[in-house]
Amino acid sequence: MVLRFFSSLSALLLLLLSPVFSAGAQSPVPYNQATVETLYPFPLTMDAALISFDWDATGALHYTVGDPNWGTKLEVYKLNGSVPQQIFASSSVWAGSRLTRLGAYMFFNDGGDFVRSDFNYYGYSASGSEPVFPLLEAPFEASLWGLETRNEGEFFASGSATTWRPGALFYGQMDGAGAFSARPLVQFGEVGNSPGPLCFDAQGTLYYVPGYAFAGGASIFRWTAEEVADALADPVTKSLAPDNHLWNTLPAPYDGATGMACDSNGNVYVTATAWGSPSQFLLFNASDASPILVADYAGRLETLRYRDNSLAVSCASGIFSIPLLRVESGTPSQVITGKVGETAVLSVQTRGGIGERHYQWFERSQNKADIVLGDDLSFLALPIEEESGDRAFYCQVSDATGTVTSELFTLVVEKSVPAYTVYGLAVAVLLILAAGWILLQRQLLCGR
Repeated sequence: MVLRFFSSLSALLLLLLSPVFSAGAQSPVPYNQATVETLYPFPLTMDAALISFDWDATGALHYTVGDPNWGTKLEVYKLNGSVPQQIFASSSVWAGSRLTRLGAYMFFNDGGDFVRSDFNYYGYSASGSEPVFPLLEAPFEASLWGLETRNEGEFFASGSATTWRPGALFYGQMDGAGAFSARPLVQFGEVGNSPGPLCFDAQGTLYYVPGYAFAGGASIFRWTAEEVADALADPVTKSLAPDNHLWNTLPAPYDGATGMACDSNGNVYVTATAWGSPSQFLLFNASDASPILVADYAGRLETLRYRDNSLAVSCASGIFSIPLLRVESGTPSQVITGKVGETAVLSVQTRGGIGERHYQWFERSQNKADIVLGDDLSFLALPIEEESGDRAFYCQVSDATGTVTSELFTLVVEKSVPAYTVYGLAVAVLLILAAGWILLQRQLLCGR
């Protein structure tokens, strides 16, 4: 367990007693038909555990390492191919909670040390060609738990304005050199409890969950894009607050979170933590917001990232991916041919996904609503009863995260050859053969 920021001494003591991993836990265990794939296995040891990660703009993976047994240790690496390149190393500070890409730079925090309880923030060029530089060093206007982004150049983070103060939300603009365009940072919300992760959906809605709720039952809060814009424009009178913005609550016994992400459908994912319980990877569906268990881990799940229609999550033993629903053709071609009297079979297959899969087939119609066909099956059997023009079909597959539509299938009915045409061709062949035979006989008679 690496040190995390809490705003009370009791929470800090609880943290130091919390396990970060179990010797038998190597990867998260999936539930509800989810699939866990290994992105990057980390060689977990008694003094080295992977914590946070992100990808730079080229797709190269960067990650942080700390001591799982509460020792001071912070290392940062960039993966060049399969070879880790060390970017930063310190044996005098605890590892921080988050590493995040913003533009051409990567940013990470430490977890303080035996004297300093505030977090310093650092940055470096994602290329790894420049030395690490300090972004925020104590004393400063904000001790930040973890950075997230919304648009390029925007710096959002939870943290605390002063040591041991309640959690707050901060904002800054970054310049092209990896520094803040203006100081001090804007505090645009006070959310209480211990600072925790946040995320934005595609509409700019802000979600936030505390790292630790002192009264138990950590809540997820939500503010609209308009409310966020108003708070940034007038942080004094329109500062964000939890009142009347409760969206959901983590299930018992979970009283805090370490990671949070939103997907393109507006679903919210949280890595929830609690003393004495496995860390849980939870899905809060955008339509009903009921929590669904995706995976758990005997130690502590950490950072969550949404990328390439997958959720990536870190833990002590590496970085793992939970792919979301993909729909592919189950036939060699999207064009299916057949004749009257035959049965054409269209099919799809799925990869990834969470929860039960449901299938609905449709026939595309040009002049009216598409026609619903078939049962809740991954294939559609179509008896070909008459000749017609090309027909188009598709399948919609749904799971707990939303609905995905397949590519179009085209059914081409081959034209049958009329019987009289076949008869006419046969007669013509016979006449040609007969004419040839007569011509041959005449040649033979003339040759005598």
